[in-house]
Amino acid sequence: MNLSQAQGSKIEKINDDFRKNALKKYNDIKAARTDINDSLKRDNPDFSEIRSKIRRITDIQLQVKLATVDAYEKAYDVLNKNQKVKLSSLLAQFQQLNSQNTPQTTEE
Repeated sequence: MNLSQAQGSKIEKINDDFRKNALKKYNDIKAARTDINDSLKRDNPDFSEIRSKIRRITDIQLQVKLATVDAYEKAYDVLNKNQKVKLSSLLAQFQQLNSQNTPQTTEE
């Protein structure tokens, strides 16, 4: 995409920051799942606590998805007009390839 060194550095930092944050979030999800499993093993599970942990996991997953969009937006803003056009073209090609490799489901 013919990125300048400055653009590459900015995008790399955006990516690094996103990955660090996402890793922390995934570790939080893992901990919450462990808590749920531990709670279910008790003689008298606290189902309210389990529901709360499930809501927490869902919230964290949403945070990661939104952070993904935010990181994409930040990286997109680093690009010039021609690079944005090229990126759109590459994404369209990727989506087309991905849809060709995805098994089709049929409704019965």
